[in-house]
Amino acid sequence: NDTITKSETYLNPSDAWDKAVSYAGSTGKVICRLGANWSHDRQLSVSGDKKLTLDLNGFYILRTRDGEDTENGNIFTVENGATFTIADSRPKSKGYDGLKGGVIAGGCNDTDGGGIIVGEDASLYITGGMLYDCYADGDGGGIYINEDAKKVDIRNFTIRKCTADSFKADGGGIYICKNDFTMIDSSIEGCYSNDNGGG
Repeated sequence: NDTITKSETYLNPSDAWDKAVSYAGSTGKVICRLGANWSHDRQLSVSGDKKLTLDLNGFYILRTRDGEDTENGNIFTVENGATFTIADSRPKSKGYDGLKGGVIAGGCNDTDGGGIIVGEDASLYITGGMLYDCYADGDGGGIYINEDAKKVDIRNFTIRKCTADSFKADGGGIYICKNDFTMIDSSIEGCYSNDNGGG
């Protein structure tokens, strides 16, 4: 009934994320809410039967790849039946690189999906924030949605300055295989692909 049954505070965002993921397989709703900007260099994964919400809370998550593509260089991977929700409860705050609200930035993957990969039987819900300046040396500079993904629902979200840049790469903003996809009140801006679908 949306009643908080347990709340924990962590000084290190990485510790908070790991604990939230560990709780996410249990019953009830698990929310990880940022209390500060988070710069790191690791792929964050939600997999299995886990259901997790990340509230950017007006802060940014920056993957510190510095434009160097690498294996598993994307920011988030949702796979194997997991459900991941991204929200932003403070959309008017000053964010990353002069942008407003919560921002997810800096993914640089050497295959598909520079920012977010939605894998087999997985679902992604986004209700605010921005995905910014991500790169894939394959399809889907911003978001790559696997053909076996379950559902993707994006609302009040911006995908900006994302690139799919290998030979024949498609979908600078989003690469969508056949599945249940919805995008409402959102925008794709300044994205590029080396072949089809810059946006």
